[in-house]
Amino acid sequence: QHDPLLRQHLLPALDTLLEEAEAAADPTEAATEGATTGSSGSSSGSTRLRHQQLDSQCCAVILQSLSRLQDRSGLAVPSSVAQCLLLLFLKPPLLQQAIPQGITMVATAAAKLQVRAGNMQLEQLMSVLLDLVASAAVPGSSKKWQLNPMHVSQTLWGVATMLAAQRLSPPTGQLLQLFTEVAALLTAPQLGLLQEAKPVEVCNTLSAFVIAELPASSLPNPGFAAELLRHLAALQNLRNASARDISRTLWAAAKLGAQVETADCKALVAKFCSSEMSRSTTAQDIANLLWALGILQQHEAVTSHELCILAAALLDHAQRKRAAPQEISTTLWGLATLQAQLPRQLLVQIQEQFRQPHILQQIAKDETESLGLINTLWAAAALHKAGLAGASKNWRALQQQQDRQQQANGAAGPPLHE
Repeated sequence: QHDPLLRQHLLPALDTLLEEAEAAADPTEAATEGATTGSSGSSSGSTRLRHQQLDSQCCAVILQSLSRLQDRSGLAVPSSVAQCLLLLFLKPPLLQQAIPQGITMVATAAAKLQVRAGNMQLEQLMSVLLDLVASAAVPGSSKKWQLNPMHVSQTLWGVATMLAAQRLSPPTGQLLQLFTEVAALLTAPQLGLLQEAKPVEVCNTLSAFVIAELPASSLPNPGFAAELLRHLAALQNLRNASARDISRTLWAAAKLGAQVETADCKALVAKFCSSEMSRSTTAQDIANLLWALGILQQHEAVTSHELCILAAALLDHAQRKRAAPQEISTTLWGLATLQAQLPRQLLVQIQEQFRQPHILQQIAKDETESLGLINTLWAAAALHKAGLAGASKNWRALQQQQDRQQQANGAAGPPLHE
């Protein structure tokens, strides 16, 4: 009943994936069967699926492989297949075999495959993870797995993404409590996970609360977001942070209305504006960063020169047609809210970009974005007023900064005109 292309490419791949999953679960058995079946091995996967009970890890590996196959091939995996594998994983015999890695693989893959999981299934995924952690803390426990920060962040991301797909009201009751308890694992002193957490894991953990449309009161404690930001702002972690990690983590903190430390925000902004990161920033990253700083009222976390650097970077994206109208609008709002004093020359060029009729029309097109047009016009006026107050002193420093970046990139971008 599926499209011929789907049958031709996906179903044979499913057989291969089944063989790989069984080999991962029992290498000895797979090797023995491979020696006896020879060239006919490619047709045995579907037979094993019908006649052999898959274990917990096999289900996790197959779901993850299906997700990767869909990402790489563009072929849509039948939702019924992914749904059946998720339900099979959640059956008591298999769920009792589950380990944190398998739970994370299932939650992430099911979310990417757009499985419509109910609240009960999502509660089961988080409950079993919490039960495993609790049982491992019992004296004399002989666990054969290692909990790491990725298990927490990716499980939360997967659950939050499936919750968002339901388009229902934010989770409450048992589901909300479990979500909060899983997040609390990341900062639990006895587990020591936060010290090992990578920037992307910090970002995904905080972002999960926003994806699930949860309020700040749902965080494990009032200082949770600040603790994650403090970890991200530490020098050893900033070295491995991407522009997206920084901007999206601050964006999530602002969305949640969390309390953050200015010193941590200052360190994150300095890294974001550094010459080595400028090559990888996108217009969305810049818009998210400035919007977050404005919402969090972190005026002291960013210098006047850094605001000029961010404005010039957004202008570069806009001139190269790599900035969406809403990103331009959001950036201008952030700059104005942070009371940026942009050099007149820079401000004129930015205003030339957003004043184009098609840009303004797109900002005002969607009723849900109508405030974007108001914010853009207010920001333009506020920035113009600030510019008249005298900000040309930043112009020479900004030109020198751009020259250094162009030399480092090996190519010149659109010039900042006098």
